[in-house]
Amino acid sequence: MKEIIKIENLNKTYDTGAIQVHALRGINLTIHEGEYVAIMGQSGSGKSTLMNILGCMDRQFSGTYELDGISIAQQSENQLSAIRNQKIGFVFQAFQLIPRTSALKNVEIPMIYAGMKADARKVKAAALLEKVGLGQRIHHMPNELSGGQKQRVAIARALATNPKILLCDEATSALDPNTTAGVLELLKDINKRLGITIVVITHEMKVIQEICNRVAIISEGKIAEMGSVQEIFRAPKTQIGQELVFHEGSNREAYAGKLPYCYRVVFKGGISNEPVLGRMMIDCNGVANILAGNTRNIDGEVFGQMILQFPEDEALRKKMIQYLLDQGVEVEEVAYV
Repeated sequence: MKEIIKIENLNKTYDTGAIQVHALRGINLTIHEGEYVAIMGQSGSGKSTLMNILGCMDRQFSGTYELDGISIAQQSENQLSAIRNQKIGFVFQAFQLIPRTSALKNVEIPMIYAGMKADARKVKAAALLEKVGLGQRIHHMPNELSGGQKQRVAIARALATNPKILLCDEATSALDPNTTAGVLELLKDINKRLGITIVVITHEMKVIQEICNRVAIISEGKIAEMGSVQEIFRAPKTQIGQELVFHEGSNREAYAGKLPYCYRVVFKGGISNEPVLGRMMIDCNGVANILAGNTRNIDGEVFGQMILQFPEDEALRKKMIQYLLDQGVEVEEVAYV
């Protein structure tokens, strides 16, 4: 499979005068055509800086970045603009639609800059809005559309110039859960049906769980770990990976300080629907305190995870853990609650 994004030892430093801020440190990243990849990190991790570089909006860096075989650092500003317009579509959190312009005309905007004739623009824009499920709303103004519909207009606009890559920057952060699910399903369909490479920048595990091939976790300007979504969910290797995955859906502020005897358990497949935990407590005559839990559908497989606090009694604790292991449940002691 052809490499469409190739980054080697990329560094980005901001010089504020008084100090130098190292936003990115030694980034290595390869993405192939047709992949759906997430770059995941907390606020201030460097993911937005990396997004700007991936989107050819910043070429002031050291190291190498090749987009579809083109070395970005060696391009002039005019060349960079042309590459950006031809190869990349952008989907942003705030939609960035022109408020006094219809959905149809918003989608036409990139085609105007590309020099397409008016009749051809209208036909293509209408077809794109039909593809994203807004065929009946092509003449609606942005203030007549819901948040999810606005984002669908933004996605149609991003597809207007037949880009090779869609860059989605926190594209669902402003949407409610049901609307988010619909937008993510649309992106997944675009990726599969059109073969467009999609890169999602996000801080939310729920955004990537069902749709991405791989995820890179970025922290303090470095890629802390990278792997399939299933690998990262089941066994994150770094502290930041654990923070992002294990505390998904939990209210960690509810617990004061570090809690002892805490374990993360992962239920895979059909076992996630069985009362394994209840049977463990009955058969072992012991109680586990459930601190957090959720269920995820990852690449068609159901995974459930819980953070449990086991009894202080060592013999009883070992008995309960062994019971879960015997049932095929993955159990790992954690120290980050």
